[in-house]
Amino acid sequence: MLSKILVWMGLIALSGPLFSQATASASPAIGVVLLHGKQGHTQYDRTLTRVGSAMQSAGMLVIRPEMAWSWNRLMDKHWSDAVDEIKIHIDALKAQGVQRIVLAGQSLGSPAILAFAAKYHDAADALVLIAPGHTPKYFYEGVPFAPIRIWTIRKEVDRARGLVAEGKGDQKMPFSDINQGTTGSMWATPNIYLSYQAPDSEAEMSLTAPRISPKTPVLWLMGKGDYLAREGRAYVFDRLPANSKSKYLEVEGGHFDAGNRNADVIVNWINEALGSPR
Repeated sequence: MLSKILVWMGLIALSGPLFSQATASASPAIGVVLLHGKQGHTQYDRTLTRVGSAMQSAGMLVIRPEMAWSWNRLMDKHWSDAVDEIKIHIDALKAQGVQRIVLAGQSLGSPAILAFAAKYHDAADALVLIAPGHTPKYFYEGVPFAPIRIWTIRKEVDRARGLVAEGKGDQKMPFSDINQGTTGSMWATPNIYLSYQAPDSEAEMSLTAPRISPKTPVLWLMGKGDYLAREGRAYVFDRLPANSKSKYLEVEGGHFDAGNRNADVIVNWINEALGSPR
C-alpha cells in the first residue's frame, strides 16, 4: 500500500524503488534528484538510464521521480507547484543522511531545476543540465534556430492570454504543444498552459538563470547534434552568476542520448564540483 501511495505522489518510478544506490551506505555523501524530460518517465524512457546507473556506481543516492510533465501527468499542475515537488525529493534524500544535494534534469527537467534553484538558493549544492530543452522565448518567436519557423506555441499563448482576460483562466481545455518539433495536444487550463509556455514565465531558462545563487556551480551538457547547441553559451549559460566550477560542454550526441553517452563526464564533474564546501 505504501508503494502505491508513493507512486501516486511521484516519489518512485513505476519500475523501480524510491532510492537507487549500487553500494549500501548509512550516510551517503551525495544525493541526486534526477528529472526526466517532457513526456518521459515511462517504461520505454531510457534517456537517463546510464546516467542514473553511473551515479549509483559512484556511491550516489539517486531518486528519479515522476514529475508533472511526464507522459502520464502532462502538465497537470501549475509550473510553480510542479517545480516545488522537487523539495519533497530533497527532503527524502536528506532523511537518508545525504550530505550534498545535486539537482539534475534532462530537457524540460533542466528549466525545472533552474527555476527551483532561483527560488530556493540554499536547496542544492550543484546543478546538472543535460540536453537542456523547453524554450518559451524561442517558441514564441517561432523557434528561429529550427529549419522552419514553428508558430504553434505563439498562437496558443495568445489564445490562452485572451481566455484569461475573459475570466476563463481556470477552465480546462485542449491546447497544442510541441516536443522536439512534433506537434501534439494536451488538456490544461489557460493559466497552467501559460505557466509553462509564456515567454515571460518561470519556465524560461534565460530569465531564471541569473537568479540562482553564485555559490551554486552548474554543468551545462549539450549534444553537438541538439538544435539548441546552435545558440551556444549566450542564451542561458553566460547569464548564470560566475562560478569557477561551472562548466559548459558540447559533447557527442543529440537531444536524447547526450546524457547516457557522457554519463562518466557528468559523474566526474559532480565529484570535482563538490570536492570542497561551496
